[in-house]
Amino acid sequence: MKLATALRNWMVSGTSGGSFGEFFDGGSIKVYSGTILTHADDSITDQVSLVTNAYSATAYGDASGGSISANAITGAAGDNSGVPSFALLLNSSGIPGALVTVGKVGGTEELLIDTTNEDNDPYVTAGGTTTVTSLTHTIPEGS
Repeated sequence: MKLATALRNWMVSGTSGGSFGEFFDGGSIKVYSGTILTHADDSITDQVSLVTNAYSATAYGDASGGSISANAITGAAGDNSGVPSFALLLNSSGIPGALVTVGKVGGTEELLIDTTNEDNDPYVTAGGTTTVTSLTHTIPEGS
């Protein structure tokens, strides 16, 4: 996971700061194909937006053991077909907070998705339903 400047500022600000999870309340997850950005703050260039899933009004549950998991995330129809490589996690104003890798259910990526076409590539298809099955962030011990 790569954190954007907006999220880092949010978490350390004495006036508007809040928790990691609160930053994403009511936000969305925008999944892309193509070259993974170097930083969450980088601009999208030739990457293709595949699908946008909505966070719940309360995006994350309580942290435990240095980890925090997303609450239920709404399934969404794909905008374009392709093989996802990364996702930008956006707040309710559309400001990126973090960049995560994306994979199929059973993978080791940070964001795991289930689709109507997961046995084939491209596994996100335009019009096909894409559901986020897992999104958990862990802060390593000693960070």
